[in-house]
Amino acid sequence: LQFGWEERVAKPSAVPPMLHVLVRFPDDDTEERQQQQQHAAAVRELALDLLATLKHYFPDIHRSLAKHFLTITPSLVADFPSLPNSVPELPCHNFRRSYVAHCDCMEQPFRDEVIWDIERIYFVHGQHELDLNDFSHLPAKDLQALIGAVQFSDFFTGLSANALRLQPEHVDALVALLRRSHSLRSLRLCRCTTP
Repeated sequence: LQFGWEERVAKPSAVPPMLHVLVRFPDDDTEERQQQQQHAAAVRELALDLLATLKHYFPDIHRSLAKHFLTITPSLVADFPSLPNSVPELPCHNFRRSYVAHCDCMEQPFRDEVIWDIERIYFVHGQHELDLNDFSHLPAKDLQALIGAVQFSDFFTGLSANALRLQPEHVDALVALLRRSHSLRSLRLCRCTTP
C-alpha cells in the first residue's frame, strides 16, 4: 500500500493550491493482491473519514463532489449523503464553516463581519442572492474568499454586483463559482469594470 499526497502550487492569481491524495496498491503477485483485499476496507474507511470531514465544512458539496476530485468511486459518492451532518447546524447551510475553511485554504484570516452579515441579514431576511456591493468595502482578497465560498453553498442561488471594480482575483473566483456551483441560478454584473 502506498499512500501519499502532494500540494500542487497554483499560479499566483489562480485558485489556491489543492491537496491531492493518492492511494495505490501493488499488483505484482498473489500475496500482495491478498493484502490489497485486506487493506481495501481500511482505505475505504479512510476515504469515508475524509469525505465526512469535507461534509462537515462543505455540507452542500454533494452534487458537485466529482468536480472536486480527480477520481472518486460512485459508491463513495452514493455514501456521501449518509455521512453524519455537522452539529450544530448553522444558518445558511453552515455557510460560516465553508467560508472559514475556504479562508484557511487561501491562507488568510476570515472576517467576522462577513459571517455576521450573512447570518444576521441574509439568513434572517431569506435573501438568497449575495450582493457584492454589501461587501465592497473589503480588501480584494477578502472579497475573493467570499466569492469562492459561495461555490460550496446551496443557500445562495444568485450573485449580483452593480458598478463594482472587479480585480483579476475576483474574476477567477467568479469563473470557479460558475464552473462548480450547482445552486447558482443567476449572476448579474451591471456596469462592473473588469481588468
